[in-house]
Amino acid sequence: MLTSGCYIGEGWSPVEGRCEQITCTGLPPPAANSAGFPGSCSGQPYQALCAAPCAPGFSGGVSSTCGEDGQWSEVGGGLCASHMRRTFCPGMPPAKTPAYSTGWPANCTNLLANSACRQACAPGYSGSLVTRCFSNATWAPGFRGNCTRDRCSRMPTDATPNSAGWPPSCANITSGSSCRAPCDSPFGPGYSIQCSGKDSWAAPTGTCPEICSGPPTAEPPEDSRGWGASCVNGNVVGFRCIAGCAPSFKGRYVSSCLGKNQWGEVAGSCEPLCKDVHRGCATCRSVRVPGSDNSTELQCSTCFAGWRLRRDGVGKTCDCSAGFMMNGTADADSSWCVPCPRGQYCPGGGADSNPDSRAFNCTPGLATISEGARSEQQCYTMPGYGRSITQNDDRGTVKIDVFICPIGTYNGGGNTVGCTKCGTGLTTTKTVAPPGSFADMGASAKTCPRGTYTPDFNSLPACLTCPAGITTVRDNSTSIGHCKLARKGYYLVNATAAEECPMGSYQGREAEVYKCDECPYGYQTRVEGAGGNAECMAPPGVELQEGAEWVSECGLGSYKEGWNKNPCRPCGNGLTTAAAGSVSAEQCLIPAGWGVVSVTPPAAAICANGSYGINSTRAVTSNARCVLCPPNLFTRDTLSGTPAAAPYTSELDCVLKPGWGMSGTGEVKVCPPGTYNAGYNRKPCQECGTGFTSIEAGGEDEDACVVQSGWAMDIHFGIPKPCDVGTYSTGGTTDTPNAECVPCPAGLTTQKDEADSEEDCDVCVAGHGGANCTACPYDTFSTGVHKRGDACMPCAPHTVSARGSRHNSECLPELVDSDNDYFPLSNDSAWDNHDGVDSALDCGMLCVSDSACVMYRYSTDVLLRKCQLLLEAPDGGQAIALKADSAGTGYAVYRVDANLKVGVRLSDEGSKTPEECMKACSGTNACELAALDAAALPGSAGPCVLYGSTLDSDWVGMYHVHGSKLFADMMQGSGS
Repeated sequence: MLTSGCYIGEGWSPVEGRCEQITCTGLPPPAANSAGFPGSCSGQPYQALCAAPCAPGFSGGVSSTCGEDGQWSEVGGGLCASHMRRTFCPGMPPAKTPAYSTGWPANCTNLLANSACRQACAPGYSGSLVTRCFSNATWAPGFRGNCTRDRCSRMPTDATPNSAGWPPSCANITSGSSCRAPCDSPFGPGYSIQCSGKDSWAAPTGTCPEICSGPPTAEPPEDSRGWGASCVNGNVVGFRCIAGCAPSFKGRYVSSCLGKNQWGEVAGSCEPLCKDVHRGCATCRSVRVPGSDNSTELQCSTCFAGWRLRRDGVGKTCDCSAGFMMNGTADADSSWCVPCPRGQYCPGGGADSNPDSRAFNCTPGLATISEGARSEQQCYTMPGYGRSITQNDDRGTVKIDVFICPIGTYNGGGNTVGCTKCGTGLTTTKTVAPPGSFADMGASAKTCPRGTYTPDFNSLPACLTCPAGITTVRDNSTSIGHCKLARKGYYLVNATAAEECPMGSYQGREAEVYKCDECPYGYQTRVEGAGGNAECMAPPGVELQEGAEWVSECGLGSYKEGWNKNPCRPCGNGLTTAAAGSVSAEQCLIPAGWGVVSVTPPAAAICANGSYGINSTRAVTSNARCVLCPPNLFTRDTLSGTPAAAPYTSELDCVLKPGWGMSGTGEVKVCPPGTYNAGYNRKPCQECGTGFTSIEAGGEDEDACVVQSGWAMDIHFGIPKPCDVGTYSTGGTTDTPNAECVPCPAGLTTQKDEADSEEDCDVCVAGHGGANCTACPYDTFSTGVHKRGDACMPCAPHTVSARGSRHNSECLPELVDSDNDYFPLSNDSAWDNHDGVDSALDCGMLCVSDSACVMYRYSTDVLLRKCQLLLEAPDGGQAIALKADSAGTGYAVYRVDANLKVGVRLSDEGSKTPEECMKACSGTNACELAALDAAALPGSAGPCVLYGSTLDSDWVGMYHVHGSKLFADMMQGSGS
């Protein structure tokens, strides 16, 4: 838009604003059956026209105009109409076929009109199913045909050695089924054969070899676990039955099947596992468990060298002998008794004293001088120390006292005596601690504890300390070279330095080690410098599973708190966690599709059997429960009786049971008659096809639909059609779903189409009347659709009709004027004279009164007044058919003498049937009478001659029409 203002004395202001062209972006909406709008239409200006051609097979065109709002108008400009007639059915046939068929084949796709599609039955079935593509290019909704299950009607003939043969139950089994021929005893296991098709057996499988049908007859040895479970079933020759050894024994017992329930001798043995009693046990024996009847256990009899049997009356444990000590490895299986080291003594192990079989240090100032010292008595003095023994009267033992040699005395060590005085005039200068000791406050010497040392005689107030993390083998160390053992939690870097064990490792000994042991199974330590395996633990959320070689995170549904070796704790039945490695119970969750059943202890159960959960995990709370399906809705496991393979997570998992439907508002009801639903869905009931209904409410599938009453199956097209007037159908049944239209009883009809019972046959058909709707008698008629009991209508006076006449137009005059005056006879003597008849009318009435009267003539001479009748000759060889009405639709047929000619001959029509001869007369204007051979009646061919009447002013004549003489009545009598 452009604007400009007018100002007094200044004129118009400069123009402001701008004008932009309106354009339509994009393309007009697509139109049916068109080839689409071209891309050049995008960006066209206001009022531009965009046109689209029609798709192949369609004529016309469409267009759209760009509007002032920048939008394309609705598509107009005509339509794309098809100029091709559709001649095929689109896609595949819609008819649903049963599971025992193979489905509609691919060549049925887009089938030509007026063609049939056939599908074969599944293997094991015979027959086929057919549906049609109608001429209007639509598929038939149903199909014809059936598939029947193949059977093997005869017995198998294959041989079955060592068995009683095929049992009678093998006869007439269905395809795919099997029957079995059991073996005679002692043979097994048997033969099996399968029916593979119609009267066709597959090759039999199985054999009946000699077997052993039970375990060995020999009792299993007492030191075994008994014969295995596999020995019980039928086993073939050569099968070895094994009895494993009882606990604490090694080996096995074996017996082989010899056939016919015979087993071989038992071989093998079970030896005791003495190592299971104790690692130091050399020999052992089995003894009865006190207080039991038959239970036994192993006890050690002797121990290996360096070990001795514990003297406790039980004999289950070996201790180290005197002079030996446990080597102190961390692995209990590798711990062993070794000679006692020099400097210490080893009294041996025992139940009450020294159960660990460890070595003991001598009293400070004393030391053993060789390996294998057995008691403290073998501890000798060190240089500068003296020793004395005193008797303990109370306990009967001796006490060894050790002391530093005082000033003026000495001892060179390696003995059991006290200090010796210096010689005369000699003394020692002061208290000097010998190497491995320090001068405690200058008064006496004390031994350097472990981890310290003094290399020389000294007066040091304390011993020198080993480097950090290093200690000595024992007390009284005399050199830094004795600082060679890494302390617990340390490892040696070199001879003079040590470092703490890194996290995840430990060092549990004071030993000369240069590396730390890794924590087993992937355990970790909380800090550096772990001094033992006990400090190797699993961190929070990690455990060592039984039998595993490495720690692993707690699995889903479990957790572990803190550093320890505890197993992961399950969250509770049915609970899970968001991830592995959970460290707290607060991380336990209810899985998607599950619901809580208990808060304490926590537990959840799968939402199934008519309930559902949510589609995500949730915290364990009392309200996190499964929700019941709405009324009359069920989960699939409830309907099928099969346990749910997965939980249900939504109300949409609540489905209908077969025979029920759901409305658009969610209302659930049983499917009414005429509908069905297979269930396992949330759909409304589906209507049976046109012409179908169901017998009862609750139809579950299309098979519940049968042809409805008043309809029947059209066998040509395979679809139902309504019953026409005059027929009825009570509809299909479960056993016979395809109904038939049944004709009404003779003489009866219905008032409309789709009659559904015989009671609807309540009116008479045309030409019938009376209580039983019988054929209308002579000289009456009925147009039909009258209630049963209504009589036929009489014809008008002086008119007649054949039996079963259906309209008053079939009532014909009883006397018909000749077209001219009368019919002359070839022999006038054939006329029957009647005197005293005063008029032609009276002569006519005389003829009417006689059913044998064919025609009459009356003289017009007043003086003569003669009445002559031509009477029928019942055995005459000639039949004459007189035209009963001007239209030639009816003829009265009489028999006369074969030689008599009646009327004026018009033409000879050759050989014709009576009906053809009369038709020829009706087609000839002058013809009033057709003469034919009486033997040709009612339907054979014979000579046909046409006749007419003649003019004669002296005579007038008419011929007689009687109901019983009408050709139509004659044809009823013949059944034509």
